[in-house]
Amino acid sequence: MKSGQGLQTGYEIRCVHCRRPGPDELGARCGACGSMLDPDYPGARLHDATSWLERYASVLPMGEGYDGTTPAEPTPLLRAPASGTGGLVLKDESANPTHSTKYRMAVVAVEHMRSLGVGSFVFSSTGNSASAFAHVLVRHPDMHARYYWPCRCPLPRELVGNPQVEIVPVEDDGYAGAQRAARGDYSGGVSEGGFFNIGRREGLKVAYLEAFEQLGRLPSVIIQAISSGMGLWAARRAVTEFTRFWGDGTVPRLVGVQQASCAPMVHAWDEGSPEILPRHVVHDPQGIARAILLGDPTGSYPFVRQVVTETGGTFVAVPDDAVLRAQHRLRNLVGIAACESSATAMSAVDRLVATGTVGSSDEVLVMITGGERSAAALATTSAEVPR
Repeated sequence: MKSGQGLQTGYEIRCVHCRRPGPDELGARCGACGSMLDPDYPGARLHDATSWLERYASVLPMGEGYDGTTPAEPTPLLRAPASGTGGLVLKDESANPTHSTKYRMAVVAVEHMRSLGVGSFVFSSTGNSASAFAHVLVRHPDMHARYYWPCRCPLPRELVGNPQVEIVPVEDDGYAGAQRAARGDYSGGVSEGGFFNIGRREGLKVAYLEAFEQLGRLPSVIIQAISSGMGLWAARRAVTEFTRFWGDGTVPRLVGVQQASCAPMVHAWDEGSPEILPRHVVHDPQGIARAILLGDPTGSYPFVRQVVTETGGTFVAVPDDAVLRAQHRLRNLVGIAACESSATAMSAVDRLVATGTVGSSDEVLVMITGGERSAAALATTSAEVPR
Protein backbone atom coordinates (compact mmCIF):
# COMPACT_ATOMS: atom_id res chain seq x y z
CA MET A 1 0.00 0.00 0.00
CA LYS A 2 1.27 3.47 -0.90
CA SER A 3 0.42 6.68 0.93
CA GLY A 4 0.90 10.36 0.15
CA GLN A 5 1.70 13.41 2.28
CA GLY A 6 -1.64 13.94 3.99
CA LEU A 7 -3.63 13.78 0.75
CA GLN A 8 -3.93 10.08 0.02
CA THR A 9 -5.51 7.25 1.96
CA GLY A 10 -3.58 4.51 0.19
CA TYR A 11 -4.24 2.04 -2.59
CA GLU A 12 -3.90 -1.65 -3.37
CA ILE A 13 -3.40 -3.24 -6.78
CA ARG A 14 -5.82 -6.05 -7.68
CA CYS A 15 -6.75 -8.04 -10.76
CA VAL A 16 -9.98 -6.83 -12.36
CA HIS A 17 -11.01 -10.44 -13.03
CA CYS A 18 -9.94 -12.71 -10.16
CA ARG A 19 -9.37 -9.92 -7.59
CA ARG A 20 -6.02 -11.33 -6.51
CA PRO A 21 -3.40 -8.78 -5.41
CA GLY A 22 -0.96 -7.84 -8.14
CA PRO A 23 2.36 -6.01 -8.43
CA ASP A 24 2.51 -2.22 -8.61
CA GLU A 25 4.58 -2.18 -11.79
CA LEU A 26 4.23 -0.44 -15.13
CA GLY A 27 2.12 -2.43 -17.55
CA ALA A 28 1.89 -5.42 -15.21
CA ARG A 29 -0.70 -8.18 -15.63
CA CYS A 30 -2.18 -10.58 -13.11
CA GLY A 31 0.23 -13.44 -12.45
CA ALA A 32 -2.66 -15.84 -11.84
CA CYS A 33 -5.02 -15.24 -14.77
CA GLY A 34 -3.20 -12.76 -17.01
CA SER A 35 -5.91 -10.11 -16.82
CA MET A 36 -5.30 -6.41 -16.23
CA LEU A 37 -4.78 -4.70 -12.87
CA ASP A 38 -6.50 -1.73 -11.28
CA PRO A 39 -6.00 0.08 -7.98
CA ASP A 40 -8.44 -0.13 -5.07
CA TYR A 41 -8.70 2.75 -2.60
CA PRO A 42 -10.06 1.33 0.68
CA GLY A 43 -10.21 4.62 2.61
CA ALA A 44 -11.10 7.00 -0.22
CA ARG A 45 -12.54 10.43 0.58
CA LEU A 46 -12.94 13.75 -1.20
CA HIS A 47 -10.75 16.65 -0.14
CA ASP A 48 -12.06 20.21 0.04
CA ALA A 49 -10.04 21.71 -2.80
CA THR A 50 -10.55 23.22 -6.24
CA SER A 51 -7.41 21.56 -7.64
CA TRP A 52 -8.47 18.19 -9.04
CA LEU A 53 -5.16 16.68 -7.99
CA GLU A 54 -5.91 17.55 -4.38
CA ARG A 55 -9.66 16.93 -4.46
CA TYR A 56 -9.34 13.41 -5.92
CA ALA A 57 -5.91 12.55 -4.50
CA SER A 58 -7.28 9.66 -2.43
CA VAL A 59 -8.46 7.88 -5.60
CA LEU A 60 -5.27 8.39 -7.62
CA PRO A 61 -2.16 6.15 -7.58
CA MET A 62 0.39 8.80 -6.60
CA GLY A 63 3.33 8.27 -4.29
CA GLU A 64 4.84 10.09 -1.37
CA GLY A 65 6.84 12.54 -3.49
CA TYR A 66 3.78 14.45 -4.73
CA ASP A 67 3.99 18.06 -3.50
CA GLY A 68 0.48 19.20 -4.41
CA THR A 69 1.64 22.15 -6.54
CA THR A 70 1.10 20.91 -10.10
CA PRO A 71 -1.45 23.09 -11.96
CA ALA A 72 -4.79 21.26 -11.90
CA GLU A 73 -7.68 23.59 -12.63
CA PRO A 74 -11.16 22.32 -13.56
CA THR A 75 -12.28 22.46 -17.20
CA PRO A 76 -15.72 23.71 -18.31
CA LEU A 77 -18.89 21.67 -18.64
CA LEU A 78 -21.12 23.18 -21.33
CA ARG A 79 -24.68 22.57 -22.44
CA ALA A 80 -25.51 22.30 -26.12
CA PRO A 81 -28.80 22.05 -28.02
CA ALA A 82 -29.62 18.58 -29.31
CA SER A 83 -32.97 17.34 -30.54
CA GLY A 84 -34.08 13.86 -29.55
CA THR A 85 -32.26 13.80 -26.19
CA GLY A 86 -33.11 14.81 -22.66
CA GLY A 87 -30.07 17.09 -22.66
CA LEU A 88 -26.57 17.25 -24.14
CA VAL A 89 -23.55 18.28 -22.06
CA LEU A 90 -19.97 18.64 -23.25
CA LYS A 91 -16.86 18.31 -21.10
CA ASP A 92 -14.35 20.67 -22.73
CA GLU A 93 -10.93 19.16 -22.07
CA SER A 94 -9.32 21.48 -24.62
CA ALA A 95 -9.06 23.96 -21.71
CA ASN A 96 -6.26 21.91 -20.13
CA PRO A 97 -2.68 23.30 -20.28
CA THR A 98 -1.78 21.12 -23.29
CA HIS A 99 -5.26 21.48 -24.85
CA SER A 100 -6.27 17.85 -24.31
CA THR A 101 -7.41 15.45 -21.60
CA LYS A 102 -4.04 13.71 -21.95
CA TYR A 103 -2.62 16.41 -19.66
CA ARG A 104 -4.45 14.81 -16.73
CA MET A 105 -3.19 11.42 -17.87
CA ALA A 106 0.42 12.58 -17.99
CA VAL A 107 0.31 14.31 -14.60
CA VAL A 108 -0.94 11.20 -12.81
CA ALA A 109 1.12 8.74 -14.88
CA VAL A 110 4.35 10.65 -14.19
CA GLU A 111 3.59 10.91 -10.47
CA HIS A 112 2.87 7.18 -10.40
CA MET A 113 6.09 6.38 -12.27
CA ARG A 114 8.07 8.53 -9.87
CA SER A 115 6.55 6.66 -6.94
CA LEU A 116 7.86 3.45 -8.50
CA GLY A 117 11.36 4.89 -8.90
CA VAL A 118 11.18 5.21 -12.69
CA GLY A 119 13.60 7.81 -14.05
CA SER A 120 13.40 7.00 -17.77
CA PHE A 121 10.52 5.56 -19.74
CA VAL A 122 9.59 4.65 -23.30
CA PHE A 123 6.23 5.43 -24.89
CA SER A 124 4.36 5.94 -28.16
CA SER A 125 1.67 8.46 -29.04
CA THR A 126 -0.14 10.08 -31.95
CA GLY A 127 0.70 13.48 -30.44
CA ASN A 128 -1.44 14.55 -27.49
CA SER A 129 0.16 12.19 -24.98
CA ALA A 130 3.60 13.18 -26.21
CA SER A 131 2.82 16.88 -25.79
CA ALA A 132 1.41 16.22 -22.32
CA PHE A 133 4.37 14.14 -21.16
CA ALA A 134 6.80 16.79 -22.41
CA HIS A 135 4.88 19.49 -20.56
CA VAL A 136 4.77 17.57 -17.28
CA LEU A 137 8.40 16.42 -17.42
CA VAL A 138 9.54 20.04 -17.22
CA ARG A 139 8.54 19.92 -13.55
CA HIS A 140 10.75 16.84 -13.10
CA PRO A 141 14.13 17.61 -14.72
CA ASP A 142 15.59 14.34 -13.39
CA MET A 143 13.26 12.31 -15.64
CA HIS A 144 13.64 11.48 -19.33
CA ALA A 145 11.61 9.73 -22.00
CA ARG A 146 12.09 8.10 -25.39
CA TYR A 147 9.16 8.81 -27.70
CA TYR A 148 8.39 6.51 -30.65
CA TRP A 149 6.69 8.87 -33.05
CA PRO A 150 4.46 7.55 -35.89
CA CYS A 151 5.62 9.82 -38.71
CA ARG A 152 2.20 9.94 -40.36
CA CYS A 153 0.97 11.96 -37.38
CA PRO A 154 1.99 15.61 -36.92
CA LEU A 155 4.63 16.14 -34.26
CA PRO A 156 3.98 18.80 -31.59
CA ARG A 157 6.73 21.34 -32.14
CA GLU A 158 7.50 21.68 -28.43
CA LEU A 159 9.03 18.21 -28.55
CA VAL A 160 11.64 19.15 -31.15
CA GLY A 161 14.91 19.84 -29.35
CA ASN A 162 13.41 19.01 -25.96
CA PRO A 163 16.36 17.73 -23.87
CA GLN A 164 14.12 15.45 -21.79
CA VAL A 165 12.45 13.67 -24.72
CA GLU A 166 14.32 11.66 -27.34
CA ILE A 167 12.28 11.26 -30.53
CA VAL A 168 12.50 8.07 -32.58
CA PRO A 169 10.55 8.31 -35.88
CA VAL A 170 8.65 5.19 -36.97
CA GLU A 171 7.72 5.04 -40.64
CA ASP A 172 5.74 1.79 -40.79
CA ASP A 173 2.12 0.96 -39.83
CA GLY A 174 1.26 4.19 -38.07
CA TYR A 175 0.48 4.23 -34.37
CA ALA A 176 0.36 0.44 -34.04
CA GLY A 177 3.88 0.24 -35.48
CA ALA A 178 5.10 2.86 -33.01
CA GLN A 179 3.50 0.93 -30.16
CA ARG A 180 5.28 -2.27 -31.16
CA ALA A 181 8.61 -0.45 -31.43
CA ALA A 182 8.17 1.11 -27.99
CA ARG A 183 7.22 -2.20 -26.38
CA GLY A 184 10.33 -3.83 -27.85
CA ASP A 185 12.77 -1.15 -26.63
CA TYR A 186 14.66 -2.25 -23.52
CA SER A 187 17.45 0.32 -23.75
CA GLY A 188 15.69 3.67 -23.34
CA GLY A 189 14.10 3.00 -19.95
CA VAL A 190 10.99 1.21 -18.74
CA SER A 191 8.09 0.77 -21.16
CA GLU A 192 5.32 2.83 -19.60
CA GLY A 193 2.66 0.32 -20.64
CA GLY A 194 0.10 2.38 -22.58
CA PHE A 195 -3.41 1.11 -21.88
CA PHE A 196 -2.06 -1.14 -19.12
CA ASN A 197 -0.46 1.76 -17.21
CA ILE A 198 -2.77 2.36 -14.24
CA GLY A 199 -1.53 5.95 -13.90
CA ARG A 200 -2.70 6.69 -17.45
CA ARG A 201 -6.18 5.28 -16.93
CA GLU A 202 -6.66 6.80 -13.50
CA GLY A 203 -5.55 10.22 -14.77
CA LEU A 204 -8.19 10.11 -17.51
CA LYS A 205 -10.76 9.06 -14.90
CA VAL A 206 -10.51 12.51 -13.33
CA ALA A 207 -12.12 14.26 -16.31
CA TYR A 208 -15.24 12.19 -15.77
CA LEU A 209 -15.28 12.55 -11.99
CA GLU A 210 -15.08 16.30 -12.42
CA ALA A 211 -17.83 16.28 -15.07
CA PHE A 212 -20.16 14.25 -12.86
CA GLU A 213 -19.64 16.65 -9.97
CA GLN A 214 -20.25 19.67 -12.19
CA LEU A 215 -23.41 18.04 -13.51
CA GLY A 216 -24.49 16.99 -10.03
CA ARG A 217 -25.37 13.45 -11.13
CA LEU A 218 -24.50 10.68 -13.53
CA PRO A 219 -25.74 11.04 -17.13
CA SER A 220 -27.55 8.17 -18.81
CA VAL A 221 -25.18 7.99 -21.82
CA ILE A 222 -21.45 8.72 -22.15
CA ILE A 223 -19.88 9.12 -25.59
CA GLN A 224 -16.16 9.18 -26.33
CA ALA A 225 -13.98 8.75 -29.39
CA ILE A 226 -11.61 5.82 -28.92
CA SER A 227 -8.42 4.24 -30.21
CA SER A 228 -7.26 1.85 -27.45
CA GLY A 229 -10.47 2.60 -25.52
CA MET A 230 -8.62 3.79 -22.43
CA GLY A 231 -11.07 6.66 -21.96
CA LEU A 232 -14.08 4.34 -21.78
CA TRP A 233 -12.43 2.19 -19.13
CA ALA A 234 -11.63 5.39 -17.24
CA ALA A 235 -15.24 6.51 -17.52
CA ARG A 236 -16.46 3.27 -15.95
CA ARG A 237 -13.94 3.70 -13.13
CA ALA A 238 -15.19 7.23 -12.53
CA VAL A 239 -18.79 6.03 -12.34
CA THR A 240 -17.77 3.60 -9.61
CA GLU A 241 -15.96 6.30 -7.62
CA PHE A 242 -18.82 8.80 -8.00
CA THR A 243 -21.31 6.19 -6.80
CA ARG A 244 -19.10 5.56 -3.77
CA PHE A 245 -18.96 9.24 -2.88
CA TRP A 246 -22.48 10.31 -3.83
CA GLY A 247 -24.59 7.14 -3.81
CA ASP A 248 -25.91 7.63 -7.35
CA GLY A 249 -27.02 4.23 -8.65
CA THR A 250 -27.22 5.24 -12.32
CA VAL A 251 -25.10 3.17 -14.71
CA PRO A 252 -24.47 5.28 -17.83
CA ARG A 253 -24.37 3.43 -21.14
CA LEU A 254 -20.90 3.74 -22.63
CA VAL A 255 -20.53 4.45 -26.35
CA GLY A 256 -17.18 4.17 -28.12
CA VAL A 257 -16.92 6.00 -31.45
CA GLN A 258 -14.41 5.41 -34.25
CA GLN A 259 -14.06 6.94 -37.68
CA ALA A 260 -15.31 4.66 -40.41
CA SER A 261 -11.89 4.46 -42.08
CA CYS A 262 -10.28 2.99 -38.95
CA ALA A 263 -12.85 1.13 -36.86
CA PRO A 264 -11.45 -2.24 -35.74
CA MET A 265 -13.40 -2.26 -32.47
CA VAL A 266 -16.66 -1.46 -34.25
CA HIS A 267 -16.14 -4.30 -36.72
CA ALA A 268 -15.37 -6.79 -33.94
CA TRP A 269 -18.40 -5.58 -31.95
CA ASP A 270 -20.75 -5.80 -34.92
CA GLU A 271 -19.67 -9.41 -35.48
CA GLY A 272 -20.16 -10.26 -31.81
CA SER A 273 -16.48 -11.13 -31.50
CA PRO A 274 -14.97 -11.05 -27.99
CA GLU A 275 -11.57 -10.24 -29.45
CA ILE A 276 -9.92 -8.46 -32.35
CA LEU A 277 -9.37 -11.00 -35.12
CA PRO A 278 -6.87 -10.59 -37.98
CA ARG A 279 -9.66 -9.49 -40.35
CA HIS A 280 -10.58 -6.62 -38.00
CA VAL A 281 -7.09 -5.13 -37.94
CA VAL A 282 -6.68 -2.04 -40.12
CA HIS A 283 -3.24 -1.95 -41.70
CA ASP A 284 -1.94 1.40 -42.91
CA PRO A 285 -4.85 3.25 -41.21
CA GLN A 286 -5.98 6.54 -42.71
CA GLY A 287 -8.48 9.15 -41.57
CA ILE A 288 -8.97 12.78 -40.61
CA ALA A 289 -9.04 12.07 -36.86
CA ARG A 290 -5.35 11.20 -36.64
CA ALA A 291 -5.24 11.06 -32.84
CA ILE A 292 -7.34 7.86 -32.87
CA LEU A 293 -5.72 6.09 -35.83
CA LEU A 294 -4.98 2.81 -34.06
CA GLY A 295 -5.60 -0.05 -36.44
CA ASP A 296 -4.73 -2.86 -34.03
CA PRO A 297 -6.22 -2.56 -30.52
CA THR A 298 -5.90 -6.32 -29.92
CA GLY A 299 -4.64 -6.02 -26.35
CA SER A 300 -7.18 -3.56 -24.99
CA TYR A 301 -10.38 -4.48 -26.84
CA PRO A 302 -11.55 -7.36 -24.61
CA PHE A 303 -11.45 -5.09 -21.55
CA VAL A 304 -13.15 -2.18 -23.27
CA ARG A 305 -15.79 -4.50 -24.71
CA GLN A 306 -16.41 -5.76 -21.18
CA VAL A 307 -17.40 -2.36 -19.78
CA VAL A 308 -19.42 -1.44 -22.86
CA THR A 309 -21.33 -4.72 -22.59
CA GLU A 310 -21.86 -4.39 -18.83
CA THR A 311 -23.38 -0.94 -19.22
CA GLY A 312 -25.63 -1.78 -22.17
CA GLY A 313 -23.61 0.46 -24.45
CA THR A 314 -22.33 0.09 -27.99
CA PHE A 315 -19.61 0.94 -30.51
CA VAL A 316 -20.35 3.00 -33.62
CA ALA A 317 -18.42 4.26 -36.65
CA VAL A 318 -18.96 7.65 -38.29
CA PRO A 319 -17.92 8.94 -41.74
CA ASP A 320 -15.58 11.87 -42.34
CA ASP A 321 -18.32 14.24 -43.49
CA ALA A 322 -20.21 13.73 -40.22
CA VAL A 323 -17.03 14.48 -38.27
CA LEU A 324 -16.48 17.72 -40.17
CA ARG A 325 -20.10 18.79 -39.62
CA ALA A 326 -19.76 18.12 -35.90
CA GLN A 327 -16.53 20.11 -35.76
CA HIS A 328 -18.30 23.06 -37.38
CA ARG A 329 -21.24 22.66 -35.01
CA LEU A 330 -19.05 22.70 -31.91
CA ARG A 331 -17.36 25.89 -33.03
CA ASN A 332 -20.61 27.68 -33.88
CA LEU A 333 -22.84 26.50 -31.04
CA VAL A 334 -20.53 26.49 -28.03
CA GLY A 335 -17.31 28.12 -29.25
CA ILE A 336 -15.08 25.04 -28.95
CA ALA A 337 -12.33 24.68 -31.57
CA ALA A 338 -12.40 20.90 -31.22
CA CYS A 339 -9.95 18.48 -32.79
CA GLU A 340 -11.24 15.90 -35.25
CA SER A 341 -11.19 13.17 -32.60
CA SER A 342 -13.47 15.18 -30.32
CA ALA A 343 -15.73 15.90 -33.27
CA THR A 344 -15.83 12.16 -33.97
CA ALA A 345 -17.52 11.67 -30.60
CA MET A 346 -19.88 14.59 -31.14
CA SER A 347 -20.87 13.35 -34.60
CA ALA A 348 -22.27 10.14 -33.11
CA VAL A 349 -25.08 11.91 -31.23
CA ASP A 350 -27.41 12.34 -34.21
CA ARG A 351 -26.83 8.77 -35.36
CA LEU A 352 -27.59 7.38 -31.91
CA VAL A 353 -30.81 9.39 -31.77
CA ALA A 354 -31.81 8.25 -35.27
CA THR A 355 -31.29 4.58 -34.41
CA GLY A 356 -33.14 4.88 -31.10
CA THR A 357 -30.03 4.11 -29.05
CA VAL A 358 -30.47 7.51 -27.39
CA GLY A 359 -33.97 8.59 -26.46
CA SER A 360 -35.75 11.79 -25.50
CA SER A 361 -35.26 11.13 -21.79
CA ASP A 362 -31.53 10.43 -22.03
CA GLU A 363 -29.04 12.96 -20.73
CA VAL A 364 -25.91 12.58 -22.85
CA LEU A 365 -22.34 13.50 -21.89
CA VAL A 366 -19.84 13.86 -24.74
CA MET A 367 -16.17 14.02 -23.82
CA ILE A 368 -14.45 16.70 -25.91
CA THR A 369 -11.00 15.24 -25.48
CA GLY A 370 -8.97 18.01 -27.10
CA GLY A 371 -8.72 21.09 -29.25
CA GLU A 372 -7.35 21.86 -32.68
CA ARG A 373 -3.63 22.54 -33.00
CA SER A 374 -2.51 25.27 -35.34
CA ALA A 375 -0.11 24.46 -38.15
CA ALA A 376 2.51 26.61 -36.42
CA ALA A 377 2.39 24.31 -33.37
CA LEU A 378 3.30 21.23 -35.41
CA ALA A 379 6.52 19.96 -36.97
CA THR A 380 5.24 17.93 -39.89
CA THR A 381 8.27 16.05 -41.25
CA SER A 382 10.84 13.71 -39.80
CA ALA A 383 13.52 15.90 -41.39
CA GLU A 384 12.83 18.45 -38.66
CA VAL A 385 13.68 15.94 -35.94
CA PRO A 386 17.36 15.73 -34.86
CA ARG A 387 18.83 12.24 -35.25
